[in-house]
Amino acid sequence: MNNEPKAVKRPPDKLAALRREIAELRKSEAGYKQTVEALQKSEAYFRAITQYSSDIIIVVNKMGKITYVNPSIERFMGYKPEELIGKSGFDFIMLTDLPRAIYDFGKAILTKDIIIPNAFRVRHKDGSEHVLEGVGNNLLDDPAVAGFVMNVRDITKRKHAEEELRKHREHLEELVEERTTELKAANEQLQREITERKQISMELQKSEQQYRMTIDSMGDIIHVVDRDMRIILANEAIKEWARVMPVKADILGLKVFEAFPFLPVKVQEEYEQVFRTGKPMISEECTVLEGKEVYTETRKIPVMKGASVAQVITIIRDITDRKKVECERERLEERLHRAEKMEALGTLAGGVAHDLNNVLGVLVGYSELLLEKVPEGSPLRNYVASIFQSSQKGTTIIQDLLTLARRGVAVSEVINLNAIVTGYFKTPEFERLKAYHPYVTFKTDLGDDLLNVKGSPVHLGKTIMNLLSNASEAISDRGEVMIRTENRYIDKPIRGYHHVREGDYVVLTVTDNGKGISSDDIKKIFEPFYTKKVMGRSGTGLGLAVVWGTVKDHDGYINVESEDGKGSKFTIYLPATREKLTGDQQKIPHEQYMGKGESILVVDDVKEQRDVATSMLTRLGYKVHSVASGEEAITYLRTKKVDLIVLDMIMDPGIDGLETYRRILEINPKQKAVIVSGFSETDRVKRAQELGAGTYVRKPYILEKIGMAIRRELDEP
Repeated sequence: MNNEPKAVKRPPDKLAALRREIAELRKSEAGYKQTVEALQKSEAYFRAITQYSSDIIIVVNKMGKITYVNPSIERFMGYKPEELIGKSGFDFIMLTDLPRAIYDFGKAILTKDIIIPNAFRVRHKDGSEHVLEGVGNNLLDDPAVAGFVMNVRDITKRKHAEEELRKHREHLEELVEERTTELKAANEQLQREITERKQISMELQKSEQQYRMTIDSMGDIIHVVDRDMRIILANEAIKEWARVMPVKADILGLKVFEAFPFLPVKVQEEYEQVFRTGKPMISEECTVLEGKEVYTETRKIPVMKGASVAQVITIIRDITDRKKVECERERLEERLHRAEKMEALGTLAGGVAHDLNNVLGVLVGYSELLLEKVPEGSPLRNYVASIFQSSQKGTTIIQDLLTLARRGVAVSEVINLNAIVTGYFKTPEFERLKAYHPYVTFKTDLGDDLLNVKGSPVHLGKTIMNLLSNASEAISDRGEVMIRTENRYIDKPIRGYHHVREGDYVVLTVTDNGKGISSDDIKKIFEPFYTKKVMGRSGTGLGLAVVWGTVKDHDGYINVESEDGKGSKFTIYLPATREKLTGDQQKIPHEQYMGKGESILVVDDVKEQRDVATSMLTRLGYKVHSVASGEEAITYLRTKKVDLIVLDMIMDPGIDGLETYRRILEINPKQKAVIVSGFSETDRVKRAQELGAGTYVRKPYILEKIGMAIRRELDEP
């Protein structure tokens, strides 16, 4: 028997195991707490970053609903984060950008790519439109996120700035295009001048070397003057000017008047004024070089040093060409003023002539009728003949007024100017002229084979008479007047005219060695009623005005050369014609223009004219009725017919001759007519003739003229 005690089997140490388990639990709990603390720290860190981020951070699930948004959203879109959680992000995208946003989101889901940066327009809480741009990461597979994390920023201001910049750029491009077009069309000289002035303004602020290069390239003389009036700087243009101007090529160190001896004394005072006042000054000088005037413009620009003027920049420019243009403009303005005055006086003269024509028409008509009734040998016949002749001379005076008014006789006859000159020397008027001036010698030098001209013998004769009369009046004692004719081919402008038709001309020249015409008077000699002659013996001042009007009516030109005390020379250029001379008119017997009892209607607004026309046409054997206006003529012809109407062209008040004839043709399309007027053939006369009216007869008319005109019309088939 084994008496040793048996070993006692010890039970498991449950307490130790429990203690170990407790130790493990405590260890796990500590780890859990560390994990929780780490997660809390991470979340706090994340929230701190996202809360104060300057960008918007949004998390959306795969359906596009917002699961998280940081507080920055309120600054940009006006919504608090809790207002957006659970809502679809697509609800806030503008409809125009929504398709593109859905496409980009769907593409990111399928490809699991990062959403590329893109800009979308979204609706702000206040209804305004903002532009957002961002980048999104696809974290749908990350269980911790399970969504898209998008970093978004508001680029509205940038977009507005870009749009403004785009509009501004487009506007600038339009302006540049417009300015480019304008510059291309601008005058080259003006462009050079602008460029030069800009260069002067800009380059004076640059370095000495750049300044020197610029001013040396200028065509103007540019130099700088100090307070002692010495030139301390000058450009290279001085060397070019020194070739044609009295200027020294090397002017540095010289005083202004030593360098430019042609400057007037007033320049010294101008410099002193600029130094004293500090204000720029512009002046012009005229220098006569070899008989030629050269104009210069000088600009004096002060250079300030503190409150005082240290130097003066001087720019001298040749403005001779500009001055010539200005002088030419002034001359043209003067000619325009003179032409306007002539036109006004001509209108006045035309009105006076029209009224006188009506008076003289009665005298001419009745005196001619009386002359036929007074028998030969009667003492009354001489009286009537004198009245008739004086009345016809009165018509010549009226023609002077009409010539002045540019309403003279139509120019139609082919004549030789030599015949007009020699014919005048045989007239009583020339004999009286020689009697008034017994110590004046008249000489002629008439060109051989002189070409013919087309014009009015009466008016050209008056022109010669007036020119010789003026030349004689200019000679106070003994002297000579020369009248010369010649053929000349003109192919360049005549003095006083910018444009002259090239071709053959007959030239009439009247020269005297009298007292001449002063520069003040020569501008006025062609004005009506301007005269320095002896009133009562030499006329009323219409002579040269009539000459001027006659030359214009003949499409010619006139030039006057004169010096006070050295005589005068008047040269007239008349277009030549190759047509043959018009034959002399023989007096036509009464029998050829007597009437045959035909009926005639006289239409004239002046009673005396109607009466004399009625008497003359009755004398010629016509049945005559007269009315005082175009309206009365139309009324008369609605119920009666006449073989011919004698129609005055100018009637007042009421319709004129053209309108009267047009309405008469509506009543009788084949109505024959003769047009009468105190003026020349106007456009309205020609239009009446185009409608069917016949011969034009100028008032006052004699039996032969009106009789032949009526007879020709009535005898036409």
